[in-house]
Amino acid sequence: MSSGYLQNAADATLTDHQSSADATAYSNDYAKITLTTHTERGGLSMPSGGARWSHVELVIEDESADTGELDHACKVFFTWDSAGDDICAGPSSSVEMVAGRGVQYRYMCAIDMDMKPVIPSDGAVDTLYMWVATIGFGDETATLKRARLYWYTD
Repeated sequence: MSSGYLQNAADATLTDHQSSADATAYSNDYAKITLTTHTERGGLSMPSGGARWSHVELVIEDESADTGELDHACKVFFTWDSAGDDICAGPSSSVEMVAGRGVQYRYMCAIDMDMKPVIPSDGAVDTLYMWVATIGFGDETATLKRARLYWYTD
């Protein structure tokens, strides 16, 4: 049995939808986040088949103090390609986020995946694209700090 995770390499600015007319529907304005194999501490490459994706964890910071600590949410989907046209998972339902306990305006969630995808011939081993939409964060101020997709083999 082996396990590992894919993770974003750097912080990313996310667009919030709370001020748009279709905020509750999240519109189609997703931010693209590239996830790659985490190689620190002997990280393993994700197999091209047979690996079960267990969950993805997200940590997003809201730099705006005017949003309060309620009603922060997100949803995601994953693609094999950077253009966002070759879907492999999702979209998830809207997921409520919980406020962090130490860093002010930090929000977190974990989304269960429980799937066993096989990378298609046009997909890249160890690279996946996560598309995330947020609601309840200040306009143009949300920053994705961590997106980590966990996998394991049976």
